[in-house]
Amino acid sequence: MAVVVIPVYGRADLLWNIVRHLDGHNLILIDDCSPDIQTRRAVEEIGSRAGNRFVSMEHNRGFPVAANKGASMVRSDRFFLLNTDVVPLEGWDQNMWNAMDRHEDAAAVGAKLLFPDLVTVQHAGVDLDKRSGLPRHVYRYFTRQAMEVCEPRAYAMVTHAAVLFRTSAFMQAGGYDEAFGIGMYDDCDLGLKFREMGFISVYEPTAELIHEESASFKTRPDLDEIYKHSEKLFRERWVLSGRIFPLLSVRRLED
Repeated sequence: MAVVVIPVYGRADLLWNIVRHLDGHNLILIDDCSPDIQTRRAVEEIGSRAGNRFVSMEHNRGFPVAANKGASMVRSDRFFLLNTDVVPLEGWDQNMWNAMDRHEDAAAVGAKLLFPDLVTVQHAGVDLDKRSGLPRHVYRYFTRQAMEVCEPRAYAMVTHAAVLFRTSAFMQAGGYDEAFGIGMYDDCDLGLKFREMGFISVYEPTAELIHEESASFKTRPDLDEIYKHSEKLFRERWVLSGRIFPLLSVRRLED
C-alpha cells in the first residue's frame, strides 16, 4: 500500500473525483487554506478515514509549502505526489513503481499526462525552449500512441502534477524551494537540483493520467503575478547563470 500526498486548494469536486481512483493507497491531504468550506470539509472527511491523514493550513502558503509539509509526514521510502486535477488511468501506480525499481538512480518518475480528450498528450517530459529559455513540455499535442511519447527517457525535468519520489532523494534535495511562493517552475527547479546531485528523473509512458491543467490556479486573481515571480526566479537561478546547460541531456531508457 503506497502513500499518496495531495496538496489541496479549493475545487472539492476534483478532490472527490481523484480519491475515487485511489483505493488501496494511504492518503496525506494538505489543505492549503482552501477558500471554500466544501473543500475544507472534504479534506477533513477523507483525511479522517482509516489509514489517511490530513493537515489544514492556517494560511495559504502555496504548492511548495503544502507539498513539503506532506512529504515531511511520509515514513516510507517512496511516495506519490498528485495534483487534485489529475485522473489516474489503470496501472498508473504500478507502472511508475516498476520504473523506479528498474532505475536505482531515479529520484523521480513522471507519467504521460493526457488532455481530457484521452488522445492528446499534455506532458511527456520537459526540456528547455531555445527561444524563451524556459522549460517546455516536449511532444505536447502529439497523439497518445505516437512513437516519440511511448519511449521511456531520462530527463533533467518532468512535471510533478503526478510523480513518484524516492523519499531520501527528495529530503536530500531539501524538497521544493518555497521561494517560488504559490508555485510555478518549482517542479523544474527540484528536477534540476536532482540532476546536479547525480540523480535522474524518469518519464514512464505506460503510466497514464488525465490532467486538467492548472485547474486550481485558474481560479486565482493573482495568476499573472504568480507567473512573473516564478519565471523571474527560475530564469535568474538557472538560465541566466548558465547553471542549467550542463544538465539538459536526455537519454532513452530500456523498458
